Amino acid sequence: MVDGEIGFIQVIVWDWAEKGKIQRVNDEFIIEGHSKHYRLHFDKEWNLYWKDNDTPAIEISKPANFEYLKQISKKVAEDFPVVRVDFNEINGEVKISELTFTPASGYLEILKQRPDIDVALGEKLRIEDYFE
Repeated sequence: MVDGEIGFIQVIVWDWAEKGKIQRVNDEFIIEGHSKHYRLHFDKEWNLYWKDNDTPAIEISKPANFEYLKQISKKVAEDFPVVRVDFNEINGEVKISELTFTPASGYLEILKQRPDIDVALGEKLRIEDYFE
């Protein structure tokens, strides 16, 4: 969310078959790093407009509760200039799992690969509205 509006929607698909490195430490197994994941980016109408270069052909259906998720995101984000609102669905219930105020420290791959999106998001931001 940028200045209360959806910048883009990121969907992460985890490939649990590709595990991180596993090592044994004091009779415990520790997984280093994440499993392989792919990122797809949609606009606020659920049109795919960017995906990571290594993302295979993955079809992601628009969530049945998509409009509700957008409403929640707007409500949560109204007091912040920039915030990523993460959701999970658990037993059919929508849960906010995380709020992130500097996603990837501002170095998201989509913004490196698509500077036009970076500029468009920056133009939406009215930072002066958050200071008195």
